[in-house]
Amino acid sequence: MTQGAEVFYLAVSDAVEAFSEALIALIKPAQKVGLVWQAENTHDDWESLAESAFEVLVSNAVNQDIRNTQETYPLARYDFDLQTYAGLSWLEVDSDTESEYALVLVRFSTTTEPFDTPECTLVRIATGERMPSETSEHVKPPRGTTFRLRRRSAVADDVVRVLQVNY
Repeated sequence: MTQGAEVFYLAVSDAVEAFSEALIALIKPAQKVGLVWQAENTHDDWESLAESAFEVLVSNAVNQDIRNTQETYPLARYDFDLQTYAGLSWLEVDSDTESEYALVLVRFSTTTEPFDTPECTLVRIATGERMPSETSEHVKPPRGTTFRLRRRSAVADDVVRVLQVNY
């Protein structure tokens, strides 16, 4: 994050990375109070912690971007398997190639280390409809994948890599 005249410039990928680091940092204190964080047996309070961290570190920055308008759709919530993303903005895998589909971040899961694997779902950009997958429910891009924001509204959508945040 860099600071300009009252505005902070924050790469979307940096916000997502800070969030995944926060999840890792929360494991030890959560375990001390008996909260299970592993995906299969996740405790409801762990899910509340994760959602709060996402809201503070990612959603609030997205919402405070000075280029947002009242027409901007809200950001999809973390760790919700949605059937449609119509009426929502989302975080997607950053790519230099144009496509009619986006890999939209749903959650982080554990492969080798805690929360080292983003889980994404394939969404048709024009409609926000989730596309069925023949092999599995989620696509798991490689570690180190970068993300960007697809800010959507009823009139337009744009791709944002750097937020201009006025806290």
